[in-house]
Amino acid sequence: MKTKKSGQVRRVEIIEAALAILGGGPVESVTTREVAKRIGISQPALFRHFRNRDQILISVIEYSRKALASKIETLIASQLSALGTLEALAVMLLEHATENPALPRLLFHNAAWGRGHPLHLPLASLVSAQRGFAAQLTRDAQEAGDIPDNISSDEAARLFVALLQGEILQQNLGSNEVSSDLRGA
Repeated sequence: MKTKKSGQVRRVEIIEAALAILGGGPVESVTTREVAKRIGISQPALFRHFRNRDQILISVIEYSRKALASKIETLIASQLSALGTLEALAVMLLEHATENPALPRLLFHNAAWGRGHPLHLPLASLVSAQRGFAAQLTRDAQEAGDIPDNISSDEAARLFVALLQGEILQQNLGSNEVSSDLRGA
């Protein structure tokens, strides 16, 4: 006899199935039918947990945000200098994107969807949080004398995130390896 899984366990299975599908193909390959098939449930059973594909993808973003937040907490706990943390953050984000291609696919696909799409705000919030953390690290590095005071921390953070997004886009267009220059090698 099959044991029934809790709603939370089933939701995580659905999210992880969507991540796996998205990691191997374009955003369009994530359908409620394909997700349901991947975890062995019917499409109507999937709709008990998520109303539609957009809700699944929004949950994928939140799930990924939590995974990134955990990695960032580990970085903070490492007690590196602010500049060292900023460098480690760059490497961590690039490696995370390489290991988990689903989030970058959503992010770059979102650029084509525009502001009115349901995924725009969750993705914009994720990028904004990264920019905010980078801005704070820049200010901390300025206080430590590692970065000149005349550099705008907000502008530096915007450029930091743009650099990472550009590197991730280049990885997606060609090589899937993080540049050794960005690893400090």
